[in-house]
Amino acid sequence: MAILRPFRDYDEKDVINLFSYNATATNLTGSSNWKKPGELVDITTGWSTDVDMWDNSGTIGNTYANTVSPRFNNLAKVGAVADAGDWALGMLLHGVQEDDENGELLKYNPAKAAELQVVTWGQTVPVVRKGIFLIETGATLGTDPHTALYADATDGDIGTNADEDSTGASGHILAYTLGKSVSRTKTADDGTTSTVYDTLIVLNCDRMKA
Repeated sequence: MAILRPFRDYDEKDVINLFSYNATATNLTGSSNWKKPGELVDITTGWSTDVDMWDNSGTIGNTYANTVSPRFNNLAKVGAVADAGDWALGMLLHGVQEDDENGELLKYNPAKAAELQVVTWGQTVPVVRKGIFLIETGATLGTDPHTALYADATDGDIGTNADEDSTGASGHILAYTLGKSVSRTKTADDGTTSTVYDTLIVLNCDRMKA
């Protein structure tokens, strides 16, 4: 899964702040379920002008008689790109998760959520459509600059595999590398290590999907 690194260069006009992430609160709990900034997403539920695009279908905590404690939910949704080679609306600029590294729920601590640059269930998540980003991937994206990058598999990852999209058309180029992938050793919270690759890319999802 591609993860955004601190270096990034983009314009705020290229950020869409209209959609929440299409997942339940339960499916965003626990570090293995967190959605990382850098995931390629597309629209799963679009905007409409004939209905309210929010509801209070969630609750902050336990429910008690004669009390109201709703969580507001943005009904316009994005989710991971559904198929290799498919188009993408853009890339998550912030992560999406319900709890922190200690299992504490972030809905009770919005200041920490802001520090982590994440949003919780139902909240609008910024999606960036173009810019220059340093990303971390689990596999190398090559040694040559100007390598074309596509949506990879079904988890919103990015890669060099130019698979056909779900309609049978040629895969859509979403980005190019600006240099070679550089390997480094990453240490997880539990002390395990793995090899990851850092690559500078230029992202452009502005071309209209056919």
